[in-house]
Amino acid sequence: MIPKVGLQLLSPHLVRCGTLYVAMGIFLSGLGLVSCSHEPHAPPETKNTPRLIASGASAELPVVFQHQVAPLPRWSHQGVPDDALQAIVVTSPSWKSYHGQLRRFERQDYTRAWNRADAGAVAVSLGRYGLGWGRGLHPEQKGGPVKGEGDHRSPAGIFDLGEARGFAKELPPGTTWPFQQSANRSRCMDNPRSIAYNTFISTEAMLLPVSVGVARRETVFEMMLFVMHNTSPVLRGAGSCVFLHVWAKPESPTQGCVAMSRESLQRILPWLDLERRPVLVQLPEHEYRRFEKDWSLPTLDPEDSG
Repeated sequence: MIPKVGLQLLSPHLVRCGTLYVAMGIFLSGLGLVSCSHEPHAPPETKNTPRLIASGASAELPVVFQHQVAPLPRWSHQGVPDDALQAIVVTSPSWKSYHGQLRRFERQDYTRAWNRADAGAVAVSLGRYGLGWGRGLHPEQKGGPVKGEGDHRSPAGIFDLGEARGFAKELPPGTTWPFQQSANRSRCMDNPRSIAYNTFISTEAMLLPVSVGVARRETVFEMMLFVMHNTSPVLRGAGSCVFLHVWAKPESPTQGCVAMSRESLQRILPWLDLERRPVLVQLPEHEYRRFEKDWSLPTLDPEDSG
């Protein structure tokens, strides 16, 4: 469950995904809230599949989504779980590049080949300083940069996806993925000193500051899909609050999220199927091709480049 936090003021913590929260004077030690992030709680155990359900919550508070673990077989190999039948693949030209391409794939079962599920790759923006190894479903890696809090890198690896959140009053037709219409009622905690690190806490009892930035929060945070990086277990300082969301400006870098056009995200959400366990695979192209076979990744076309 998300920890309950009493009446408090927002700390002068971070700039994330183009939106700056300005400090409001006195703040409680150990708190820091970000604007570009949302999703939380205990993720799936190493050998189980995540399920998202809505808990009983009062009408005044945001609905809390929890992960209910189902004892399903997961791997016959390292890499993509056997029961993952949908994959969002993001590749970049190098570790340092913040430009990437996103493709969607699906398969009938883990013995079958992956097939393209889109009409072509779409452009995405990554963290200003590119990618760094994250903490997800993939084996721990020694070579290459490692994702840390505030490093302006997006996490590299294989990750489950959590709930969607945002300001949107309604989602694209056909969307069945769990969605929390959160507006200003919650924030994702990105302060490693907080016990709520990388989870959502309610802000309904908080005095919130005025936000400024290059884009209206209602645009950037209209629809966001949580990436389950550093969630099982949460490691302080390893990075938090990573989302797929609408970009502030076309192809502008993020603080560590994955940004794209509104139209691109609107095509992804109706496609996601909770029963097919979609995952995010995000790697520099040379690393992707190195792990393609061993991690059971979708095969990229020869002309596909990050």
